[in-house]
Amino acid sequence: MKPAKMTRTRKQTCPVCGILLNAASHFDGESSPEPGDMTVCSVCKTILAFGEAMDLRLATPEEIKEVEEELNQTINQLDNRKYTLINTPQGLGILCHLCGNSSSNSHDVENRYCGSCHQFLED
Repeated sequence: MKPAKMTRTRKQTCPVCGILLNAASHFDGESSPEPGDMTVCSVCKTILAFGEAMDLRLATPEEIKEVEEELNQTINQLDNRKYTLINTPQGLGILCHLCGNSSSNSHDVENRYCGSCHQFLED
C-alpha cells in the first residue's frame, strides 16, 4: 500500500460525527487539499468540502454530483480498509479508519496497530 500524502489542517470537528480532524490525505500520494476540494470523513464517511479558509462543511448536492464517481471510489476504498499509511513530518505513519487517530510510532506502523483502539488493523 502506497503511503498517502498527509497535509496538516487546522483542528476542527466533522460537522456530522464530531470527530476531531486535523489532517487530510489523498490516495494518489501527491495532492494537498485546496479550497473547493472535497473530502470524506474517515470515521462517518460523510462527504465534506473545504471552504475558502479551509474550513470543513457539508458538501452541497451540486458539489457531490460533480465528483460523485470519484467520491464513491474513495468511500469504497475507506470501507474496505481499516487504515491508511501516511507520510507525516515525523516519518511514515498510520491513520486508523475506525477512530480517526494517527500514529507515527514505528512499531504501530510496522504492526498495523492502533494505540487508541487497542487493536491490530488487518488489511
